[in-house]
Amino acid sequence: MFDGPRSCTMSELPQAIELVDAAMRDGSDQTMLTDYPLVYRHDNLPNIQIIKVNGKVVSVVPFLMHEVEFQSFRISIGVISPTATDPAHRRRGFAMRCLQECLLKMDRREIDLSVLWTDVPVFEFYAHAEYQAIRSQHDVFQLTSRDAPLFLRTDDSITRLDLDNLDELEAVRRLHENESCCVRRPPLNYKPLFSLPKMTTLLARRNGQVAAYLVFSGAINKPGIVEAGGAQDAIQTLLSHVLIHFGEGGTVIPAWTNQTPHVLKHVLSRISQHRREPASDVHQMIRISSPSRFLKKISSILDAGTAATLGAGNLSRRILTAVLFGSHPEMPLETSLPVRDPPPFSLPVWMLDHS
Repeated sequence: MFDGPRSCTMSELPQAIELVDAAMRDGSDQTMLTDYPLVYRHDNLPNIQIIKVNGKVVSVVPFLMHEVEFQSFRISIGVISPTATDPAHRRRGFAMRCLQECLLKMDRREIDLSVLWTDVPVFEFYAHAEYQAIRSQHDVFQLTSRDAPLFLRTDDSITRLDLDNLDELEAVRRLHENESCCVRRPPLNYKPLFSLPKMTTLLARRNGQVAAYLVFSGAINKPGIVEAGGAQDAIQTLLSHVLIHFGEGGTVIPAWTNQTPHVLKHVLSRISQHRREPASDVHQMIRISSPSRFLKKISSILDAGTAATLGAGNLSRRILTAVLFGSHPEMPLETSLPVRDPPPFSLPVWMLDHS
């Protein structure tokens, strides 16, 4: 008996988790249930699409919505989370049907972009749903303990975030949202996000107040320094601390930054610019839900000529995505439009916001 695509129920969630774990966590001590706590939370079940055959979940595609803030506008994104189809039921269109149901839900809610991270061999699958692979939206700095002296040490005290301390969680939230470009995380999302497996959040305190935070992760899907916020000198103190205490024996610690303006990017670029490189192993795809609506929202960051050219071009979703975000070298698109380098638009989505 065939059932779906439709939303997952709480009683069906263990089957869905088992299916995705078998595909993406085989041989690991991690599970998607704790790696993606917001995706599999009760209030997101309507956004988890499944197909069942003879009472068994054989395909699953979930998404999670975020609000992204820029200086002069806000957009919404729907992050397609880890998907899977039972090997015995592949090549029957099940995953595409679940994905299309997710996209219909996004369109009804006028979510501006659908965003996902995947491997190059899977590009073709998502291209059938008008996704375009884009150039890297992240930079990575490869650091070791030998780099610790590059970072200024202050007298700030360093402690670990207490996940049960609401004042500390609120301080982290304020520092994160103090940036001009960021994902606006609801306050209730902070504890599950900062409780991810194998992750440590360090706080730098100054005169009793939290001056900065830094997130260091040993998880297979989020390795290294994955986020920070606050005062520049306090962030340097935290960077030095992490490199000394976690970089023993010449261990390379990657530090990830977005390509939008951010204090961590500024600190790392100023001190270790020669270590920066595009994150070539992080492959991202985007689908623009409504090209006209999206262009209208981001018009304030486009020059008048570019906005007019793109608005009058009646462009396909994929070409518009490639022009705005840049195309991935493994998925180039031919277009007569002028292509800027760097592209005019970038998303401030940290690794925590994939969860």
